[in-house]
Amino acid sequence: MRLGYLRQTHRRLPARALSFSIVGCALIGGLPGCLSAPVPPVPAAVSAAQCPKSIHHARQALTASPNDPTLALDLARSLARCAQYPEALARYRDILKSQPNNTAVRIELGNTFRRAGRSGEACPVFRQALALAPGNLGALVGLAGALAATGNYSEALMRYDQALMVSRDDYGAMQGKAFVLYWTHQFAAARGLFERLHETNPQDAENAAPLAAIARAEEQTQPAARPEEASPRQDALAYYQERLANDPHDRQALFGMARIETEMKDFPAAIGIYRKLLAGDPQNRDAALRLALALSWNGEYPESIEICRQLLKQSPTDNDVLDGLAHAYVWSGQPRPALQIYERLLAQNPSSAEIDLAMARLELRLKDFAAARLSLATLLSVHPNNREARLELAQLELQRRRWGAARKQFEAVLKSEPRRPEALFGGARAAYYQGRLGKAYAWASEMVRGQPDDFDAVVLLANIDRARGNRRGARELLARADQISPGNPEVVSGREALEEETPFTLQTVASYAREIGRAAPGSSQAALLDEDLRTFAYGSTFSFPGIPRSESYLSLNYLPSNSPSGANQGTVGPAEFLYRQATHPIPQLTLRAGVGLVRFGPGTPIALPSSSGPQPGARFTPIGLVGGSVALNPDISFDLTWSRDAILYTPLAARLGVTSNRTEAGLDIRVDPRTNLHLTYFGERDSSESYLQLSSVVSLVTHMNVIVNARRMTQGTGGSLVFNHHFKRASRFSLDGGYSALAFGYDAPRRGVFLGFFAPSFYQRHLLTTRVYGKLRGPLGYDFSGGFGLQQVDQRQALTRALILSPAFTLLATPKVALTLGYTYYNTAQTLGVVSGNGIRLTTDWRF
Repeated sequence: MRLGYLRQTHRRLPARALSFSIVGCALIGGLPGCLSAPVPPVPAAVSAAQCPKSIHHARQALTASPNDPTLALDLARSLARCAQYPEALARYRDILKSQPNNTAVRIELGNTFRRAGRSGEACPVFRQALALAPGNLGALVGLAGALAATGNYSEALMRYDQALMVSRDDYGAMQGKAFVLYWTHQFAAARGLFERLHETNPQDAENAAPLAAIARAEEQTQPAARPEEASPRQDALAYYQERLANDPHDRQALFGMARIETEMKDFPAAIGIYRKLLAGDPQNRDAALRLALALSWNGEYPESIEICRQLLKQSPTDNDVLDGLAHAYVWSGQPRPALQIYERLLAQNPSSAEIDLAMARLELRLKDFAAARLSLATLLSVHPNNREARLELAQLELQRRRWGAARKQFEAVLKSEPRRPEALFGGARAAYYQGRLGKAYAWASEMVRGQPDDFDAVVLLANIDRARGNRRGARELLARADQISPGNPEVVSGREALEEETPFTLQTVASYAREIGRAAPGSSQAALLDEDLRTFAYGSTFSFPGIPRSESYLSLNYLPSNSPSGANQGTVGPAEFLYRQATHPIPQLTLRAGVGLVRFGPGTPIALPSSSGPQPGARFTPIGLVGGSVALNPDISFDLTWSRDAILYTPLAARLGVTSNRTEAGLDIRVDPRTNLHLTYFGERDSSESYLQLSSVVSLVTHMNVIVNARRMTQGTGGSLVFNHHFKRASRFSLDGGYSALAFGYDAPRRGVFLGFFAPSFYQRHLLTTRVYGKLRGPLGYDFSGGFGLQQVDQRQALTRALILSPAFTLLATPKVALTLGYTYYNTAQTLGVVSGNGIRLTTDWRF
């Protein structure tokens, strides 16, 4: 009975109602394979008897005027009216070769494809028409109908909606949408549209018949209710699985299921569904694009890129495909071609803030900072409330170490989003580097409250607390960071810095060393032959907090030495007092200064080199230093220091009152968290105090050397390189290794000047270094360091072996008192040149 009714309906309905009747039979009667879609009507009705005559006249007219495009179009239309589709399609294509931008002809070609039952080939034709004339109503309706015919209902609905935006009451677009809604089981929405259409044209049976069929279908079949968007994804998945169990070829259900699989991150399952859809309809653009996106999300970038390229051959201006291709390039690590695709997108969408932002991010990845900053500034001038662009600009300013500008940008974001994690962390960093510790603490604290397990935020807050003088808070935060990331080098270095910055410490040192030196054959340091030098050191350094953001130190040292023979023969007991201070006005800048006094000796008359008789020995001299360090970024810092110091290495140097004026520049580079490189270069001028001495000038009167009151001096330059890598860091066993190089030279040997210490015309040393340290058991720790390599003691001298060994043991008597006993053996040039040296030292550290 039901099938009979549908067949009668089919006989009395016009051509466009055929599709609904077939769909009705499929949904109500259960016949497979009878889905169709509305087919556009023939341009103008022509009877079967009139067709040959119509085509003949059109051919004759075109033969008479073969270059007339109007006559060529008349023939194509006549062929289409008479269902001679192959030739009609060929004629339309020939016209488009000479008129590629003729939108109307392209739309007629697409409609002819549809009437010929080739809707899959119609889709790209309509897309090309839309590329030429965006928003063209005929192209939109035609594309929607072709998509529906191929089962691409989701895009068909979207295109019908676009058509209705162009013409809200367009009858064909409204009717086409109603049919697609019906075929996709959206009966309520379909009924509403069909009722409106029936009111508009009560004579159109295409509207009355589906309304009746919908009513009967709703009575006899109750499909599962579609879950709400906010419902669990598993419910939606079960819904689509139930639909596919009833109809395995339900394309809308397949699309819906693939979407849910994508949302659930099951990309292989989604890829499989999209491949199934494309197997049934290779021209389905929507399925191909979604397959490309799913492949990208699954990390299968080459195939995704290739699919997008093929789609662009059909429609070079398709925004969705271009966007998918750009993302595939970005995710596959190819920023430059991605930038080129975004440039094409921006040309098509010049007011798109999203594309501008994506391009700026790519420029940052390509390290084109000037272009990125210009792009972001331009974007913000048009869209000042675009927080994502402002964050990117803030990060760029932070990377360029423009702390103030970065902080202002982060602050602007935080005004509208007070708890935005990226803005809180970035703003805290910028304020910390700028020295605005109050603001940095407020932002970092807010971020840690919101994300207590964020390691970087906790460490940053610990550093801010340490800079504010809250050592207890910094220690607690570092303990929390160690729980989040055990053994992290940043935590270890932070704790070491805290220990080094104990508010009050007292360090004492007592040491003894014996150095036996000799000059190498042919060396310029002949004065050092058979030298036996014994040096002592008794010193103490007291550190305490002075002014805010500063550390202050008071040092008092007594440095007796004696040598029974050689040029340095004698005994002295110099002493020095020094106050120095390090101030941190902002975290990335440290200023250092110091002032003090050295007592060389009692100043009694003694014999000095080349003197005209006993001369008063040196007594007092001021000493001091000034300099600073600048952190160019978290991994690179530059040091520059000028200092005036007394050289107290040997008895002779102390009696001469030798002082050194030295300028030194250094560069510290943190290659990575475990690797450091330190470079230094210095220039030095050493001079004694003035005393009466015989010059090399002979008097013409007395024929004796002229006596002058002068200083003995020398100048030198040199540099060093120290490379160190932390191979292992642990409380019981840590291992470092690296390389150390040193080279310097003075002009004293060339001028025959000797100031009582080793100052060759050239010296170089190269050592492979290592250090093993940790805890033995309980409070006992160890620290074994050493270096092995080669050295050259003077010009034209052979390279000889260089060796330094320095074991030490530390006893932590109490948590705040440590005693260290160490020994050092060396044969590297220290004070006397070619030496054999041994030293022992006892150090105590008191922290309170």
